[in-house]
Amino acid sequence: MKPQNIILISFTKVVDVAGNVAKGSAEVYAFELAKLAVSLGHVVNVLQFDLTPSKFTVMDINVTTCQWSSSLIARRPRKLVLDYLSSFDATSTIVIFCSEAVVVRADDFYTIMIQHKIGFDYPPSGKSLSILRHFKSGRYAHWLLRQGVLRAANSVDCTVCVDYVYPTWLKTICYVPPCRVLTIPNFSRVCERDIPPRESYSRVLFARRMVTRRGCWIMASATRLLLAKYPRLCVTFAGEGPEKRAMVEMFSGELRVKFIEYENEDALRINATHDIAVIPSLASEGTSLSLLEAMAAKCAVVAAPVGGISNIVIDNHNGLVCEPTAESIAAKVALLHTNPALAMRLSACGYSTVLESFSYTRWCRLWAGILGENKSRVRAHQEVFSYDCPLLNSLRSEQRCESAQRNGVSKIAVIFACKTRRV
Repeated sequence: MKPQNIILISFTKVVDVAGNVAKGSAEVYAFELAKLAVSLGHVVNVLQFDLTPSKFTVMDINVTTCQWSSSLIARRPRKLVLDYLSSFDATSTIVIFCSEAVVVRADDFYTIMIQHKIGFDYPPSGKSLSILRHFKSGRYAHWLLRQGVLRAANSVDCTVCVDYVYPTWLKTICYVPPCRVLTIPNFSRVCERDIPPRESYSRVLFARRMVTRRGCWIMASATRLLLAKYPRLCVTFAGEGPEKRAMVEMFSGELRVKFIEYENEDALRINATHDIAVIPSLASEGTSLSLLEAMAAKCAVVAAPVGGISNIVIDNHNGLVCEPTAESIAAKVALLHTNPALAMRLSACGYSTVLESFSYTRWCRLWAGILGENKSRVRAHQEVFSYDCPLLNSLRSEQRCESAQRNGVSKIAVIFACKTRRV
């Protein structure tokens, strides 16, 4: 494989000068990809954004930190990214955008976008809500969010998804994808040491960020139901987030509930000390790293069928699928707690699922193939799998105009969006 310059661009901070990786599946994914590229002999550069600018090298990865501003104008630092890329040879450089939030169009380079999840399947909040509340209906807000995702896909040569939800959604929006779309599921390492058989399934783990869309409050309500009925059950909430303080106060004085935090490298060890893992996400979920880590540690899992989770868990085969309600979660956890034979079978199948389909070795093999490609090869692929039909294109344009006008969007805006779409 011919060595290339690999540039990873992240809108968030991935790693600091001491080599500490930020907590977050996207950041962990980016750093693991950087390490893989180094092991393959490529020259790896990371451009990240933070409050303080810096330059350093960690594990043979050259990291440049640009100063980040929270103002709306600076949300997409296009000029900073293009200035950074101008010092590299486009013919021997692969640019990887770690999310659609930082994608800029750089036609001279071979560009890849990592698509982690569908993030607009949940009502907007915070600054996004303050901007979108000017629209009369949530349909307008969702239309704008979809256009943002499509605009990012139009600006790159290849999109790598971590689940199969995004490719399926994309096909419902446009018959011909705006770029090459591949799926490389997320991964988890597995426990290297043997995990002794569990005598009982009484230790429950919720290892998620403490935010509403991750189901923290639903899990809190389910915990109350379970503790009232099963005296041997104990529950651990592992993670941080804006809702943590309120949740700690909610269970103040409850000895069977504890709150912990851990580093990324300790995930398997923490999961191995528990029996049941619950993933009750409400929205914005890709191939859940927390879910894979729990299965890799032979935990019996209870998960809501949201986003990429539905690509992993098959009900009653390698886990239990629940509704995102406290009653459903409590019922599924109780079933595992009172039926150790079922829990043991599900955990064994879950472990095999990770080992065969979501392993680190498989992830490395798939990414190694992409890192050995170039722009000409991708263009050849697009010529084979794309087509241009004037009648179909005309119908698409008319359908988009009609649909948008029903939602109150001007016809001029839709025509402009269609004209700027790259095929």
